[in-house]
Amino acid sequence: MRKLMITAVMVAAALGGAAACANPTPPGAVPPTTTAPADQTKEVCTMAISESTTAGATIKAKLAEGIQAVASGDTAKLAQIEADLRKAASDWAAKLTELSGKQIKPEVKTVLVEGAATITALNSDTDQTPQAEAEAKLNAIGTKLAAVCASA
Repeated sequence: MRKLMITAVMVAAALGGAAACANPTPPGAVPPTTTAPADQTKEVCTMAISESTTAGATIKAKLAEGIQAVASGDTAKLAQIEADLRKAASDWAAKLTELSGKQIKPEVKTVLVEGAATITALNSDTDQTPQAEAEAKLNAIGTKLAAVCASA
C-alpha cells in the first residue's frame, strides 16, 4: 500500500529596432524602457495551495478506498486505485513543477521544486517509504507552502 503514495518579444524588438533606425529618437526625448516580468508569487501561491489541497484530498480518499479493497481482496479495484493514485501524484508534481517556472520569489520556487521532487520520489515504483512517513512528507509540502506563501 505504501507504494501507492504517491516568440513575440523578439519580433517586437526587431520591429522596434527597425523603427528606431527609420525614425531616430529626437534629441531630449526619453527612450522607452523595458519592464521586467511582473512578480507572480501571490497568484502562484494561490494556485499551488489549491492544487495541493485538491491532490491531497484525492490521494487520502483513494488510500481509504485502497485499504477497503485490500480488506475485501478486490485486486481489480486495487489495481485501478493504484493507477488513480499514481496519476494524481504525477499530475500534482507536474503542476508544482510548472508553477515553479513562473516569475516568483526564490523561496517559493524552492518549496515548489522540493515538493515536486518529494511527490515524484514517493510515486516511484521502487519507493519503500512507510505509509505514515509518506503521509508526513506529503503534509509537510502543504505546511511549507503555506508558510512560505504567507510571507510572500
